[in-house]
Amino acid sequence: MDLGAESARAFIGEVGGAGLRMTEVGRQSHRPLLLADRVAWDATGIFDFIVRTLESVEGPLDSVSIDGWGVDFGLLREDGSLVGMPRSYRDHLFDGSDERLASRLRPAEVYRRTGIQFLQFNTLNQLLTLAEERPAELETARTLLLLPDLFRHWLGAPPAAERTNASTTQLLALDGTWSAELLAGAGLNPSLFPEVIDSLALTGECRVGRPGVPLVAGPSHDTAAAVAGTPFGGSRPAAFISSGTWSIVGIEAAAPSVTAEAMALNLSNEHGVGNTTRLLRNVMGLWLLQRCRHAWLDSDGHSPTYAELMSEAAAVPFGVSLIDPDNAAFLNPDDMPRAIADYCLATGQEPPLGRAEFTRCIYDSLALRYRWVLDAITGVSGVLPEIINIVGGGSANPLLCQATADASGLPVVAGPSEAAVTGNVLVQAVTVGTLSNLQAGRHLLEQSHGLAHYEPSGDPRWNILWNRFLELPGVGSPWPDRSPASGSSRI
Repeated sequence: MDLGAESARAFIGEVGGAGLRMTEVGRQSHRPLLLADRVAWDATGIFDFIVRTLESVEGPLDSVSIDGWGVDFGLLREDGSLVGMPRSYRDHLFDGSDERLASRLRPAEVYRRTGIQFLQFNTLNQLLTLAEERPAELETARTLLLLPDLFRHWLGAPPAAERTNASTTQLLALDGTWSAELLAGAGLNPSLFPEVIDSLALTGECRVGRPGVPLVAGPSHDTAAAVAGTPFGGSRPAAFISSGTWSIVGIEAAAPSVTAEAMALNLSNEHGVGNTTRLLRNVMGLWLLQRCRHAWLDSDGHSPTYAELMSEAAAVPFGVSLIDPDNAAFLNPDDMPRAIADYCLATGQEPPLGRAEFTRCIYDSLALRYRWVLDAITGVSGVLPEIINIVGGGSANPLLCQATADASGLPVVAGPSEAAVTGNVLVQAVTVGTLSNLQAGRHLLEQSHGLAHYEPSGDPRWNILWNRFLELPGVGSPWPDRSPASGSSRI
């Protein structure tokens, strides 16, 4: 089960000597609910989809696992009922929560203990906000479960926090345990937080949907699942970009980097499968285009398809206008095209004039932000990627993949598009003994999925765009006091 910001999907994975075969067996669109007191996720609707799909699948199942986005959670009462529908991380209640965190805790200490990127909607920020703005909710709650953990619990597993997703809370210490110091500093009751379990843990059996089928914790954070499903082939150092609603740009590292430089660059050290670290940074991602599509409804209420937008954008020049995708103005505006146009005007640029130019602006700006993050990671880790693996929905977008190769000066390998699903399945296969280890699964991926390859064009105009991008407000070079980062001279 793979839960995304726009849809919940179900797949059957068949793993064996012939490779890996994935079959979609269910899909349901969903959007946050606009309730009187919150922007919320339809948790009961998503769970009903999970149960109905399990009931409809024919034939035996070896295991079930659920992955989804991080940070958001449900609060359960003593009797197991929800205190309220789980809030969405895009709820404006959390606006300005960075200041609340800084007034309560020392950010440098938070980073030293967790290594997690500061974002206004991290679970820690959400909880600090609830404690101040909605204290009755926390006082009523007895257990906090991140959403994939909540759905696994409702299927039949004991309450638990799978490690990869737990790390997104900014409350998990580097050793994989809840940080007692941060919980105390934030005034949070430690009993709210359940036992932390490993991705490879078998954790109970289904009681509903498919009674008796084992439940695997899995990499319940979708980025951890996507990295597990990334075919890092060969001996060359590789970076990954998990491209969807968010773009997660990083490397798989052997150990975390929690230096002052890493904190200043807002890099995140999320826990990965097999005690690895995903050194990364979140970039706003295709959310920008998703919200534009929502604004571009025709008279019949239909949005243009992604394929239509990509075809239109390919016909216009690149680099006409640029934005910083991570600017706060783009987190959840009422009108995304207007927010982009206003940003361009405020930065002395001509705003895009139509759908094609808006789409091209988004792709080019994302590619340049990817390069910025890779330069930052190179400087912190000393690892110079020689290739970029793009997985997730964006890997099926040739225009974005080529722009990424051109902006970074690195070859791009694109695919699989359903990396979170394949990574989820591969970890299940290791857990139940079908595969010996995750690397064996990644080797199967290379054999089973057609991967697309993109070479950088070497067009010098991308260096001009790079310099324009660095001049945008709040961007700047990741290493202003050093000679140009290694990534800056690749083109």
